[in-house]
Amino acid sequence: MPVILTYHHIGDPAAAQGKTNLFVSAPRFEEQLIWLKRRNYRFVLLDEVRAGLMGDVALPPRAVALTFDDGFLDNYESAFPLLRRHGAAATFFVTTGPIGAANADAAPHMTSDQLRELDRAGMAIGSHTVSHARLARLDPDAARRELAESKARLESILEKPVRWLCYPRGSFNREVATMAKQLGYVGACSVIRDNQVAPEQMYWLPRAMVMRGAGRWRFAYYFHPLYHFIHARKNRRRWKEYLHNTTTRSI
Repeated sequence: MPVILTYHHIGDPAAAQGKTNLFVSAPRFEEQLIWLKRRNYRFVLLDEVRAGLMGDVALPPRAVALTFDDGFLDNYESAFPLLRRHGAAATFFVTTGPIGAANADAAPHMTSDQLRELDRAGMAIGSHTVSHARLARLDPDAARRELAESKARLESILEKPVRWLCYPRGSFNREVATMAKQLGYVGACSVIRDNQVAPEQMYWLPRAMVMRGAGRWRFAYYFHPLYHFIHARKNRRRWKEYLHNTTTRSI
């Protein structure tokens, strides 16, 4: 059963403009990569997760997929060199509006050239919409534009299909998930917290979110069965429409 982890920033929390809990320091991130390698975890991309869930391939017993949300510049400057050093691949979900933008009031984002470099190095690039909008709060036409225009922009940059989506702020509903499939996304990640994934969750795959305070014991907890059982109770209350519901296979 693959575990999907999500990160936001890799860098110094002291440099944060806002949510310091979303920052994991570079030394700690490297410790986590080493921890995974020493325990024989195998790094996979989301296409491999999908193929495994659909029964097309057999995933390694300890498969882990790393994902990064938003497309911040520190993903390129800090995370990317460590991923290459340790032979790990990851998926970067990019908000396309700020690509390469210089804004003193916001954290800098990666440029088109940097995204192309990630792609050439074997990383995957996915959509995180144009404006980081809460999709479930938009009217259907606006939500569709966010999904379609971000996909088109990334495909223009990379000159290849963009297959994966991540819902900003975890905001989605059944209509948004259906739009994603219609527009050609093969799956989507959510902020539902779990370390187990199922085929019927392909358009709202749950993940374990790695936060600033994730030391060795906390990080190990993300892979422990207890993590699933604790969050299963919370998820039944918060996300009951989307969990363990076989009707979602039709989406």
